[in-house]
Amino acid sequence: WAIMRWIDMITWNDKYPKPEIMHKEFTSMLYFKYLMAVDGEREAFSRNYKKNNPIQPRIEGIAKNRIVCIDDEGSKGWKVLLESIIKASEAEIVFFPFHESTKSISKEKLIDNIKDFLLTDYHEHGGADCYIIDLRLHDDDFDEDVKYQELTGHIITDYIKSKELNPYNQVVIFTASNKVWNYEKAVKLTKACGYVIKESPEQNLSKSESKALFIKFSKDIRHACNLGFLRDLYCSLKKLETDFRYSENDLSLLYQFVELLNVDNNQKQKSLIRASTLTLYAFLESFIDCRFDIRSTDLIRKDCDYCIKWLGKFYVKYENKDKNEIIL
Repeated sequence: WAIMRWIDMITWNDKYPKPEIMHKEFTSMLYFKYLMAVDGEREAFSRNYKKNNPIQPRIEGIAKNRIVCIDDEGSKGWKVLLESIIKASEAEIVFFPFHESTKSISKEKLIDNIKDFLLTDYHEHGGADCYIIDLRLHDDDFDEDVKYQELTGHIITDYIKSKELNPYNQVVIFTASNKVWNYEKAVKLTKACGYVIKESPEQNLSKSESKALFIKFSKDIRHACNLGFLRDLYCSLKKLETDFRYSENDLSLLYQFVELLNVDNNQKQKSLIRASTLTLYAFLESFIDCRFDIRSTDLIRKDCDYCIKWLGKFYVKYENKDKNEIIL
């Protein structure tokens, strides 16, 4: 239902050709006809409407980013559709390989398989700039009594953001669950940077509502990719712990700096930016003061403009107390 809605809504052209998904396979099904009868005809996207309200089949601002998608309905058309959109966006998308046999295994085995896939992908490719995760990935997830924390997608999201991979991996929840409004608060607990509903027959959305969902999907994917630098910052801190043998306690202020940047700040609040900057400068002062003789004691205690110039343009010379080495 949602796949056909997006395909009908998007303005395809020679540069971005319409993906080959057989509409008749869906519309000829008795269940589809039943839904149309019960929920009513959908508000169609006429040629004139699409001319006046074009929707490009691409997401601006995610070029060269890498996306991993875990969706058990990929083979039903989502894989073809999302590949078309992401390819047009000059980005890359990789799917966890769901097969018919995958559905027959236990939920625990499926979770282990997905974790193995993610860990291998992390070691071979460094993971992804954005993970797209469906909440219900196993038949057991459709049990009426299942709790949010027990949903396969929630468990996988927790793993993606664990220290085994990277706590600053960015996740967008993409689900057709009719309980998603009840899950909104719980999804935020996972620190997912976005969630989008797959349109369903029960909603029977208007043209403007369907368009708004696609725009939100695009916005959340772009937002996740833009936060990809946090993953790299965290990797750099872990590298400092390993290569230079600084403890996590030594780098605690830097971890706080990364965590502050991780706060979803769509409002561009100046207080948050100032807190992040202050934490970074506090780390620099504390770290250098503990390990180096500062020849010009007020060098990094100048006003913020001077500090930024120093960070961005100048190499400053320090003397290591233990080995009398000059550090540039």
